[in-house]
Amino acid sequence: VAAAAAAERSDIAFVVLLSSPGLPGKDVVVDQAIRLERVDGTPEPTLEDVAEQMRAGIEILLAPLDEEERARRLRPIIEATQALTRDDPFASAASIDRELAVLTSASFRSALTWDPRPALERLRCPVLVLHGELDMQVDPERNLPPLEAALEQAPTDDVTIVRLPGLNHLLQPAETGHPREYAGARRDPAVYDRIATWIVER
Repeated sequence: VAAAAAAERSDIAFVVLLSSPGLPGKDVVVDQAIRLERVDGTPEPTLEDVAEQMRAGIEILLAPLDEEERARRLRPIIEATQALTRDDPFASAASIDRELAVLTSASFRSALTWDPRPALERLRCPVLVLHGELDMQVDPERNLPPLEAALEQAPTDDVTIVRLPGLNHLLQPAETGHPREYAGARRDPAVYDRIATWIVER
């Protein structure tokens, strides 16, 4: 959102991007799910099935369907994905309804189609990118190269990209980067210092 706003305006002094994707939302969502399932011990052959189910679901979400038909087609995909990844088959009935509501929301479907690169390629102001190396939601190995490539095309000649060791998606100190570590943790104060120093220097 910051990059998109700055790409449209000439009065933005700088942009700071925290854990930002460099890939379209639909790719980030699949990558994120697979990384989390892998850490949780899901076998690799199952992960391939999960990815296939997710991509099929995304196609349905982005297809020009009415809401009733979209939900009808998505439900069996959600059921199949949950069967692959969850141990308790009795916990799925209510969770399928909740997941269906999230997936079919306008905000989630919009996020799937968002490609950050066109906005990044138009930035004229200084840009600071901070990304935790333990980010499991927006994988730095997958997202930083296209993000950097997009910024190389931008009019700005002031780009700083920093990988922060030991920090997760929320830029908190972490052991693995799994979202279950988010609760109770606080963002590393050094992140604020780095942002403030970068801004003051400009």
